[in-house]
Amino acid sequence: MREMGFLELNLYLSEVKITLNRNSQTNSTTLRPSLIINRTWAETINSKCNFRGNPANIPILIFYKNQKYGDTNGCKGVTINITDLEFGPIWTPLYKSGSIHGKAKCNSNVTLFQFENDKLVQTTYQFNDELDIKGDITVKGISSYRNAKKLVIDKVFEQIYSNLREKMKQL
Repeated sequence: MREMGFLELNLYLSEVKITLNRNSQTNSTTLRPSLIINRTWAETINSKCNFRGNPANIPILIFYKNQKYGDTNGCKGVTINITDLEFGPIWTPLYKSGSIHGKAKCNSNVTLFQFENDKLVQTTYQFNDELDIKGDITVKGISSYRNAKKLVIDKVFEQIYSNLREKMKQL
């Protein structure tokens, strides 16, 4: 009954450790066109999707199967797809222990606009990341396979999000 979702009973201690190995490349291209700023450019610069020209404000959205995590403000941002995630034997009762392995990919371009010395500056950021996800899970007590799997997915989402957010703050 519990594994099918009809009854939910959880009483456990858990530990999930995740490490990310990144093979990444982030490029930025800056253009300083000599244009007269018209209404369209002013609207673009002041739009909520320009993030005040700051790459640290670009939204991050992470997908795994039918789940998503991150900033959902309707603006184009950096998208990461977790393509493969294995949990190990976490179906055993009372004590679950397993190794986590997975991969994630990111191929996104985001263009930001800002003024620099009264001139328009357009910067395009290109994110090309491949992440190897590795880790371990231990659950002691009463917990379903579905709950243990959710613990892993939530931790992977949080880890990828915070890792990429820190990288974006350094741009």
